[in-house]
Amino acid sequence: MKTRSSTIRESKSKNLRSMLDKEGNVLPVFKEVMDKFTEDDRAYYAGMIDGDGTIILTQPKNRPNKKLRVSLELKEINAEPVIELAKLFDVSVSRKIYNEATNTQPSLKCEFGRVKSILFLFMIYPYLLEKKLTAKSVLQHCGCPDEHLMNDKKFSYAYLAGYTDAEGSIKFKLRHQKGWNGKGITSSYNCLYILTSNDFGHLSYIKEQLEDRGYKFNKDYVQKYENSSYKRQKWNPTRNIMMGGWGQLDLLYQRLLKYSKINNKRKLMKKTREYHYLINTRLPERANEAK
Repeated sequence: MKTRSSTIRESKSKNLRSMLDKEGNVLPVFKEVMDKFTEDDRAYYAGMIDGDGTIILTQPKNRPNKKLRVSLELKEINAEPVIELAKLFDVSVSRKIYNEATNTQPSLKCEFGRVKSILFLFMIYPYLLEKKLTAKSVLQHCGCPDEHLMNDKKFSYAYLAGYTDAEGSIKFKLRHQKGWNGKGITSSYNCLYILTSNDFGHLSYIKEQLEDRGYKFNKDYVQKYENSSYKRQKWNPTRNIMMGGWGQLDLLYQRLLKYSKINNKRKLMKKTREYHYLINTRLPERANEAK
């Protein structure tokens, strides 16, 4: 597979070995991060990293110390979170095109250096769910005290917005079907909220959290490699949890829109809410006309 890569943003603070200067003061780049990286941002990026992030600690053969790599990569058309995160932490962004012969969509990727990786993981750690144990192991290796690495889970709509931007599908489309008794064609908009992952336990946790808050789901759907037409490479079974219903999606999207950062998904959530408002204001008018 051929990959073409180019840098579209260059970090101004590369290869930092410490968060402190010679006098023991926090460097400006890190102080700015700690001041601007809000609690909601931390929860959002915890969801994003759980969905599409990479946390890897490896031992290169030619280096005495392990190499830590934390990165986030998204399709260019949905890469607003990558750009925002890169600006906040002052990290470089590369544009990648995989297998150019197939005209695949370009992606944008930001990758943290060691010191920034540690700071980023430490700040989002309390909100991580799916990759929490991985992050804990890395932070312990880097010398973070155990008293700052509790295993408790924190679910929030900010986290769900990040996970939805990473692993969610917002469906809002016009559907055509035959009318009653096969006569004529009827058209209507269909809405659906879907989360997909091969971590079945994590999806179950999210589903339980939302059900506890009054949301109702459709029947789950599991996709398997042997039953799929996509055979480019072997993949594990994936589970889809799905929610429909104009009313509950209107409420869910109202909460997610406060935190969501990908414009394409924000637009579909807004359209769903607008259509829900439209049908709820027109139906009473039609009822009065019928009288």
